[in-house]
Amino acid sequence: MKLFKILLKFLKWILIVILGLAVILVIIYLYADNKPVLFDGFAEKIETGGELEKKYIQNGDYEISCKKVKADKPIKKYTIYYPAEMEKENKKYPMVLLVNGTGGKASKYEPLLEQLASWGFIVVGTQDKGTGTGATTIKALNYMLSENENRDSIFYGKIDVDNIGITGHSQGGAATMNAITKYEESKYFKTAVPLSPVSEKPQNRLQIIPMIHQRLIFQY
Repeated sequence: MKLFKILLKFLKWILIVILGLAVILVIIYLYADNKPVLFDGFAEKIETGGELEKKYIQNGDYEISCKKVKADKPIKKYTIYYPAEMEKENKKYPMVLLVNGTGGKASKYEPLLEQLASWGFIVVGTQDKGTGTGATTIKALNYMLSENENRDSIFYGKIDVDNIGITGHSQGGAATMNAITKYEESKYFKTAVPLSPVSEKPQNRLQIIPMIHQRLIFQY
């Protein structure tokens, strides 16, 4: 009987330790999953190769605003940065879709969205951490296009649909290639910049160059 009580007490402590470790692991995961990878002023620490890069890696002259909209999984939320003047000015603005790499989400690198918007772009990001097929990117595009037609939206008539760009890194690079080649909406993308896509093979297989207008995302 005494031995049984000792064993029971031992098992109880083992369970407490396991639960404690599980809580710690959850906390570590949540911290890593939500820790920003870019901070305000990040551009100041980047060494560039020339005057052009040095200029455009900095923030532009536009004051910016932000709108966040809840969405279904896996997108979860649209994060949209745009020039603050857009709400008053009667003109259209080019748009850029930023596509997450594996495990990435817009909330982890919002300073980049801010930086692009400060040059006069409407910039759209999502919380999707598995963007590879390009499907959620097309969904984000369609959402913004519908907002462009919605009289109650601040984006009504403000998106220059003839100047829409897309860029993404790693899995986001693969998603960029899929988005510009595999969907009916691919025709909307005038500029694409796939950064370090998962593999060169799909890039070669898709023969991207003939399919899109090759221009840099920054052209002034």
